[in-house]
Formats: sequence, C-alpha cells, structure tokens
Amino acid sequence: MRELTQALDLLVHVPDGPERRQTELMVRELRSFSAVMAGGYAAPEAADDHGRCVELCEGFGLPPELLPSLIRSHSFYAFRGELADAARVAEAMRRVPEAGGPSFPADAVGEGLLAFFRGRFGESRRLYEAFVEDPWGRTEGRPPAAWPLPNDALGAVCGHLVLILWICGERRAAFAMAERGLARARELSFPYEPFTVAYVNSLLAVTLRTEGDHTGAAACTALTPSHERALCARRPRVVISARRVPWQPASTLPDVGSSRIARSAASQSGLVRATRPRPFLVASTSSLS
Repeated sequence: MRELTQALDLLVHVPDGPERRQTELMVRELRSFSAVMAGGYAAPEAADDHGRCVELCEGFGLPPELLPSLIRSHSFYAFRGELADAARVAEAMRRVPEAGGPSFPADAVGEGLLAFFRGRFGESRRLYEAFVEDPWGRTEGRPPAAWPLPNDALGAVCGHLVLILWICGERRAAFAMAERGLARARELSFPYEPFTVAYVNSLLAVTLRTEGDHTGAAACTALTPSHERALCARRPRVVISARRVPWQPASTLPDVGSSRIARSAASQSGLVRATRPRPFLVASTSSLS
C-alpha cells in the first residue's frame, strides 16, 4: 500500500484533467482493496478511498464502465454499517445508463442489501427474489462482467435469502435456497466458486446458529485440512447435517425427496460426511462476509 500512497502523492504534479482523475480512481480502487485485505473494513485508507471513488464516478457522469467501482463502494459501506453512504451509492447506481445486454438490476442490488441490513426483510425478500429470476445474474462460468467482487452476485443473493426466508418462517424454502446458492457456486470457475461457497456458508451458519444448531453452524465455518484440500481442488466441501430443535414440529423436517436431493448434491461435491439422520444440506468451507 505504501507504493500506492506514493502514487497518489505524485498526482499533485500531474495537470488537472480527465487523465489525472482516471489515474486517481484506479489507484484509489487498488489501495482500498489492499487496505481491506490487510486491515479489514475498518482500515482508514479504505474509508477515505471509497468516498473519493464515488465522487470521481459522479464527476465523470456515471458512465456504465464505472458501475463496478460503485458496486464495490456500495458493498463496502453496507458491510461497515454506514447505510446512509451505502444509500447514496445505491442512488448513483440507479443513475448509471444501460450498456447493452440485460439491464443491471440496480434496485435489487442496491436497495435489497440496504433493506436486509435495516431489518426490512419483507422488502429485501421481494427485491432479492426478483434478482434471482433476473437474467443479469445468470451468466455462465463466472459473475457478470460488471460485478467486481470475488463472490458471485446470484450466489450471494441466494445466501441472503437463506436467512430472510428462515426469519419469515419458511424453513424448508430457506434450506432449498441454500442448495440453490451452492449449485450456482458449482457452476463457477476459480476463484469465484470457493468465495461463493464461503459466502453462502456464512449466512447459512448464522441461520443454523439462530435456530440452535451450533454444531451445524460450526461445520459451515470450520477450515480444516480437508477443507483446505477441497479448496485447492476447487471443489466445495459439503457436509450433511440436521437437528430437530425442541420447538420444531416434525412436519417441518425435510421429506424423503429433499433428503435424496441433499445426498445427490453431496455425492457430486466429493467430500461428504454424514453426521446426523434426517439430513438437510449444509455446505461447509471457510466463511467470508
């Protein structure tokens, strides 16, 4: 990061104009990413850089090629809990003109995440379920070209819907959505596959812990040597686990058909471990938020 900071310092010697601002945007994007990787979302350089990146994008008139920068900043602010700043970026994303092909679902991406973190789960569910059916996110082998994050957009939305559906009382639909997110991950190339599996797992772990399945939640986020081998082999590790909590009626447990689906998906993934009867699918690798 020191070299990137030096590059920013040298920009004062470059005449002001579009080339200088384009260079500043590129350097700040690189530095903010490096700062988050090194120091997490609390890194001060990342906060400074994302704010300036949004200003630069707005100064350029929000052309379609700057949409990845806005998506990156929106995610940064949302996960830091700075929702007012995230809302400002979401509004900027809505103003980006279409660049051909399927239209970017700005409302679903921007407002869906904001509603999720604000606890408006009904609104978030409506937006995210619309995203799941939108062709924009269903690209082959990798996320859409405009998506700059290492986890896949569709897989991430499925992960959020796992927790949303569980909160809405639709437990069976929640775990079916987890399998849908993991199925999407298995379609992706490296590095998107393991990042997407980890993202879905992180929200699945929250869901399991919320309903009292701490063992299942721990399995979702544990990074063991076998997990490392699975990641190196670019294949998600899938764990079969289930638990009937005291208040859970038997009718809410997966039926034989869903158990067959879980076993089939697990066998396709390679590394499988049966821990309990009445299984539902729990995928497990390291978690990443």
